[in-house]
Amino acid sequence: MTVERVALLCLAIGACGGQDATVTFKEEPVEPVEQPPAEDDGDEGLAPDWNNCPTGYLATYYNLPVDHPDVEPMVFEEPDFDPSLHDWWDAQYQAYEEFDASLEKGSNWWPVDDGLTDDPRYFSAVFNAWIRVNDDEPVELSLGASTDVWVLVDGTVVANHHTDEEFEVAIQSLDLGTGQYPLEVRFAHRFGDSALRLRFVSDNAVVCFAEYDGR
Repeated sequence: MTVERVALLCLAIGACGGQDATVTFKEEPVEPVEQPPAEDDGDEGLAPDWNNCPTGYLATYYNLPVDHPDVEPMVFEEPDFDPSLHDWWDAQYQAYEEFDASLEKGSNWWPVDDGLTDDPRYFSAVFNAWIRVNDDEPVELSLGASTDVWVLVDGTVVANHHTDEEFEVAIQSLDLGTGQYPLEVRFAHRFGDSALRLRFVSDNAVVCFAEYDGR
């Protein structure tokens, strides 16, 4: 585990103090739905120990340049259903990593400011964690963003939201099925106000910070 990952985990378990480091733990131990997979595949990490894991995400933030062709579009068009078709999360734009205990960011949210032209107006982010679903009932997700967000479970887009209008939050119902899965959220802010609210509101789903091995 690298120094960066150790620092993030330190924040995750609250050892470093500070309001942003507040995390929650499940009151009673529960048995995992299935054994964690063996491979650590990129930033998704390994499935956590569900009996003792902090709620939160590995957050990677990116600074989109003012001359990027997709910021301040003359006419708004919804982006591709597959977020990987966009370059908004390319390594050349990466600003920093941190532990985020929650994705309830609200509006007027400006996390990236490197002193570049028009900072902090244009940025993007990837949030990685794991989700555990305890039964086959639908999972309810509260989701809203300005301007773009995708939610991927086990590499598949299960929810998205794009708007050029006033920021709104809606409940989406997801049929995920019992199991544990890598969770990835991709966000981009390209114009207007910046906002993000994402929270799993049903009791049958738990989100935890991943385990990172050998990085």
